[in-house]
Amino acid sequence: DLSQIFLNEITFVALDNERTVGFVSAFRAGSQHYGKFRQESVAVGWEPPIDIGRHDLIYIDRVAVRLDYRGQNIGRRLYEKLFSQNPGHSFFTFLVERPHFNQASADFHRRLGFEREAEIRLAEYCGLKNYQSAFYFRPAPPFQ
Repeated sequence: DLSQIFLNEITFVALDNERTVGFVSAFRAGSQHYGKFRQESVAVGWEPPIDIGRHDLIYIDRVAVRLDYRGQNIGRRLYEKLFSQNPGHSFFTFLVERPHFNQASADFHRRLGFEREAEIRLAEYCGLKNYQSAFYFRPAPPFQ
């Protein structure tokens, strides 16, 4: 449901002649959506435990690029816009690893400075059996 994406605090959209070809959607610690999300995330039991209570965090909820526009650095440019518009912040996201693993997404995030720092394994989550998700973190750059 695309309407839920735009409830997030931060959304950047890539256009080609007024056609949406990609977007990134995120929210800052302290926002209403982040608070609810934080409670749910802590409850699932990450290994090792994660701390998403810091004030400088931005959670990247979703990123997508149309299939016919992939390979044109649109995702990278959307993330770079997000990073440049939020200096001094650290960023994190979650990537599903089981039952469906997206190696291209994991590689993309690593190239942008994210590191896999924790995981959860659940017998079932949102109707998915044998579920595993990973926590990817990108620290804020050091002050210059």
